[in-house]
Amino acid sequence: MKKVGSDRLSNNVSETRSLEKHISAWSKQGAEAADEFVRRNRDRVYGICMSILGRREVAEDAAQEALLKAWRPPLGPGG
Repeated sequence: MKKVGSDRLSNNVSETRSLEKHISAWSKQGAEAADEFVRRNRDRVYGICMSILGRREVAEDAAQEALLKAWRPPLGPGG
């Protein structure tokens, strides 16, 4: 019998891998790809930030920062 928590974890891992694949592909493209990336992910990222931070203004800033960091390619060791 599977545990509900393990199903949720499995789904989150699958979503994360899918998102990583899209980020990699999109980051090699231009402004249209960036717009698409933000459009597809902003509500989910904002929702997570809001549930953690609890204040709209702070959650908006955190979501924007998270999306920017996810979009930009790593700078190498130490970021």
